[in-house]
Amino acid sequence: MILIGFFVARRIPVLFQQYKTEGTAAPTFSIPTLADGIFDSRSSNHPLLLVFWATWCGPCTIELSRLNTLVSKGTVPRERILAISSFEERSLLEKTMQERGYVFPIGLDIDGHVAQAFNVQGTPTLVFLSKERKIQRISTGLSPLLEFRIKKFAEEP
Repeated sequence: MILIGFFVARRIPVLFQQYKTEGTAAPTFSIPTLADGIFDSRSSNHPLLLVFWATWCGPCTIELSRLNTLVSKGTVPRERILAISSFEERSLLEKTMQERGYVFPIGLDIDGHVAQAFNVQGTPTLVFLSKERKIQRISTGLSPLLEFRIKKFAEEP
């Protein structure tokens, strides 16, 4: 019980910070992608889900697999998701993407500047952005309501 209290107490400041940023303008950024392109957050005009993840993160694998299924089924358009990995080598990301069959774009945040701009404290962190680039919601860790939130998010124009 003490251990649970310790973990809850450590999460409260992060949850409060995430709550405070909801409704604010998202930081703008531009990063390379595994597809050898550049993703510029100002260039898309639809809602966007940013997923900050790492290849070694077990919960990330679960969440990205769930997202991959939703994209593969056509529930969520692939251009509405950008999975961003920070501080990891391109070759490792390419290998991981091939092994896991991810069908959504992967952003390369080599120096961690995008994660820092969004104050990412752990992985997976999901940031839901409106088409106006306002932060609608931020969550860290496994989300039991992910499919519900994603389907609602995908329905937005």
